Amino acid sequence: MTKNTSCELFNLSLRKNHINLSDYDYEADIVNRCLLREINSTELAVLEEILYSSIKISIKELSSNLDISIDLLSNILEKFLPTSLFTLNDYILHINKDKRKYFETQLSKFKDDFIPGMDFLQSLLKHVNIQHLPFWYQIPRSSNNIFNSLIEKYLQTPQIYQRYFIEFTSENDIITEIVKEIYKTNELCISAKEIQDKFSLSKESFEEIAIYLEYSLIAVVYYKYIDGSFEEMISPFQEWRDYLMLISETIATPSIQQQNEVVAYSSKEYAFIDGMTCILNLCEQENISVTFDLHSDGWIADEQSLNIITKSIQTSKDSVVYINKMINKLITIGIVVIEEASLKATQISIEWLNKSIENRAHIIFRHQHNFLSIEKHYPLSTKRTVMEIEKSMHSVVGLEWVYFDDFIKNSSIILNDSDKISLRRCGKLFAYMAPQHDDLQKQFIKYTVLEWFFESGIVQIGTHNDKQCFKLTSLGSNLFKSTK
Repeated sequence: MTKNTSCELFNLSLRKNHINLSDYDYEADIVNRCLLREINSTELAVLEEILYSSIKISIKELSSNLDISIDLLSNILEKFLPTSLFTLNDYILHINKDKRKYFETQLSKFKDDFIPGMDFLQSLLKHVNIQHLPFWYQIPRSSNNIFNSLIEKYLQTPQIYQRYFIEFTSENDIITEIVKEIYKTNELCISAKEIQDKFSLSKESFEEIAIYLEYSLIAVVYYKYIDGSFEEMISPFQEWRDYLMLISETIATPSIQQQNEVVAYSSKEYAFIDGMTCILNLCEQENISVTFDLHSDGWIADEQSLNIITKSIQTSKDSVVYINKMINKLITIGIVVIEEASLKATQISIEWLNKSIENRAHIIFRHQHNFLSIEKHYPLSTKRTVMEIEKSMHSVVGLEWVYFDDFIKNSSIILNDSDKISLRRCGKLFAYMAPQHDDLQKQFIKYTVLEWFFESGIVQIGTHNDKQCFKLTSLGSNLFKSTK
């Protein structure tokens, strides 16, 4: 491939985004980058000394500061004269302030602690005339802060960036193929030489593409010191790379190892639904009397009825709370009604009883009135928040008993807009921050999983080592495996 440095070489101007490298002196940028990729540690030290010196410095002083010979220094300076970083008159270097800013940005890529992230992007944008940036990134010219507007439009959340990334890589060209090569690697990082060899690119051609990828928010070039020399690398922006690595390394919610030591609330998979069925059948044989309890804001069985129910469903009086919950669930979904302070089966009860117990559970779970029982307890409960918790259950599909604490630790449940994973400044750096639930949110998630899902036949509940745990029922596994 020829060493043509024209933007038309790769049809960059024909891609869907509006980045136009011709809007700034990209050809000089390519020349400088090609020069930088060939430097050694001594030459880097010379450049750094020039950047951090005053705008006028003699060769003699520079030689003394660097502790290298004037002859060696002169050869190095001659190599960098084409960059226009400085001019040389009577053995005095006159530093170009604008070029110094450019090289400060580029030389930061050689540092061991260089982070190819948002702060680097912000410094990179400063080398393009600000009047071009609103057009490049389709940002209103009235924007008070172009960098913040750029983040909001393209990078604010993983979902937003993912949509942009998919659109960017929808082209059938060499740019897309190079991006795919980067993402094939385990570390999401590949050497420039490997890319050049695979696509038969000259160094000028590669640097043109690298510039385009940087300004397109896709990838960044930097340098690693390997075996005594600098190797040019290319990777996604650090914040996106960290996010992808975090997802790939996240440990799935583990099953409890001593499964046989779990103390289940009941050996029956659909214990709550089975209890509801028993109470419904008792209504046909016995007088199940209930009264309304203002304290719990629900119906409760009287002492005699409670004894009858307890004996029938073979549980202990420690489960009085669940017995009354079963009664209220039957009332809520209209399977029983209260007549003269007693429970009476309705017409739909026969149809419900004729279903398999799994289908009975499914009817309860999806019944439009079932949601009322959770809504009454937590103001956070909406159809959307409960659905978010449902989606998180895919992490336990195929597992046995798991600790609730492990489940919530490994889940990113979005309960409100402020919980969304988004790009935020964290100290001196940016990062895609996962939601941090407060105590009320944790209580709501816990109630939904260990109470409401249990009552709906979605999970079994139990304890192990004094810690609450659960596992999906057959119905729960079937419902949530589609989201995995």
